[in-house]
Amino acid sequence: MTDYKLLCRQLELFAEEDPGFVPLLSNASALLWEALPDINWVGFYLVMEKRLVLGPFQGKPACIHIEYGKGVCGTAWASDETQLVADVHQFPGHIACDSASNSEIVVPIHFKSARGAVRGAVTAVLDIDSPLFNRFDETDKAGLEAFVKVLEAVLSYKTPVIGIASKEAPRTLDVLRTELEQVDAQLLALFEQRMELSREVGLYKKEKGLPILDSAKEAQKIQAAKDSLPEGLREGGARFQQLLMDLGKEVQKSI
Repeated sequence: MTDYKLLCRQLELFAEEDPGFVPLLSNASALLWEALPDINWVGFYLVMEKRLVLGPFQGKPACIHIEYGKGVCGTAWASDETQLVADVHQFPGHIACDSASNSEIVVPIHFKSARGAVRGAVTAVLDIDSPLFNRFDETDKAGLEAFVKVLEAVLSYKTPVIGIASKEAPRTLDVLRTELEQVDAQLLALFEQRMELSREVGLYKKEKGLPILDSAKEAQKIQAAKDSLPEGLREGGARFQQLLMDLGKEVQKSI
């Protein structure tokens, strides 16, 4: 029988060294691959730009993109519920990345706010396949959901900029400027994504007859921005968050 408590503790130890989503999800998939018998694939799909995108995994090459509500993984995302599938061939719309897979379990993973509270948004799913029928049971479901709760508590979604040297390494002015340009490029890409999401929020509010301004929600977001930053950056972070919300409201008002 799989010792899920031990797996949770091992995951916590990995997170103490580096909670970044690339190393932590990589080691999480390796832990499960080594610990769970009779599986042929284990890994993660991340929510990116309205679909699931393949993340760290163990096993054969897999489907790269999965649409919302499609297959077992997309259904777990859309329903926000663990999918325990005894026979994948009987699952409507099953996506066969590996024809050898006969059963599957998928557990949704949720975003953790800067203050430690787990919010409702699904940001990824844990997916495990087996060549056996009825491989996963309620014990596995409970154990894997506990494993995911550890991930939700410790996982960091901060994206490192590839190619930036450590602070200890000597860096010239040109190198520093290049690093700033890389960070700016990431910020602009994220800004574009945020404005597109703001437009979708505006369309939803217009359809439902909801007001654009939500003062209570805005105050919560401002406070969350402050709480997520060190003392010297809190006021600047609050102004930055306010600016993003103001620009988002302009997009919504233009619909």
